[in-house]
Amino acid sequence: MGMLQRFVGATTMGPAQSNRTVTHVAVPLGDSLPFINVVGDGTISNCWDTYVSMSRLSETQTRFERAGNGGTININFGYVRDSRLTTRYFGQITGLVGGSNVIPIGATQDLNKAWIVPMGMSASGDRDDETGVKLTFADPDNVDATITTAAAGQELGFAVCSFEGLVGNVQAWASASNTALNVALGSAVIPAQTAIWQTARTTTAGAWNSQDVDTIDLLDANNVRIFRYQSGAGSVSDRAGFVVPFPADIRVQHPRRTVANGVAVGATALSMVNQDRAIIVPNGACNHSDFATNVAGRVLSESEYQGSISSPVNANFTRANATNESTVAMQVIEWLAQPFVGAFMGNWV
Repeated sequence: MGMLQRFVGATTMGPAQSNRTVTHVAVPLGDSLPFINVVGDGTISNCWDTYVSMSRLSETQTRFERAGNGGTININFGYVRDSRLTTRYFGQITGLVGGSNVIPIGATQDLNKAWIVPMGMSASGDRDDETGVKLTFADPDNVDATITTAAAGQELGFAVCSFEGLVGNVQAWASASNTALNVALGSAVIPAQTAIWQTARTTTAGAWNSQDVDTIDLLDANNVRIFRYQSGAGSVSDRAGFVVPFPADIRVQHPRRTVANGVAVGATALSMVNQDRAIIVPNGACNHSDFATNVAGRVLSESEYQGSISSPVNANFTRANATNESTVAMQVIEWLAQPFVGAFMGNWV
């Protein structure tokens, strides 16, 4: 039982580079949990340049696609294998239409045990409204990908995961609002064992600006917290996701902090964590800025950050652009004391 292996990778995509395929050690497709975190190098002023679609080509190859080509982007990604996981990967999905796109899963899911892990969507060009997508289960056999604006060149990636041995049911949550609010869960969870995945980044009005950006995290045992600095302004943000209650041998920490104006790197304290057994899942960053007085692209790119476990007691937030104050949230998911099955493969680049 428990974690088999953890694979952590890093790569970059330079200016004018629209795709990259990374060859790595073999990672089985059927029992791995993916994660990805992307940030620009500080020269990028348009957020669409960091919108990346990740897909599995094979056990040994992962591919990244982007449409924007301004500056260099840095990508952290990887996979955790757990014998209790069942995963189906979907990547390089094109031909999307505006509105609902129904994508067959290929195997009927128990929606009490299953959730969707987003792996990004690239735009067709310098258009932030073309990256708005909402991923939900249409039914146990299909995923619905609702697209804000459809255009040629978009690529979508995601995974459908299920887990045997959860301590409760997976709970889907959703909210459409232009205010900060809490979304009540149907039943209480144990925050220290519960992770949250956000599967929607879209607005009802199409294009994004700084007023529409929010941070999502688990407030307490009963609520998902959506924090939006420009509450009541801008477009309605359409949000959705899943709350997953893991068993006691998986611990989840929920670091969240405000990073001050001008601060590119911030740290927040963790309880002692084994870095070799942990991953970071980002939950967004809310910019404390006024869209009317800032360049739209740069303001939005300031709400993108890269997380890292910098030490056993600290998680770092690294922003490429740090003109404005921002509230950032992430999760550190750690597999605890069970032994590895097979050789631990360590890190690879």
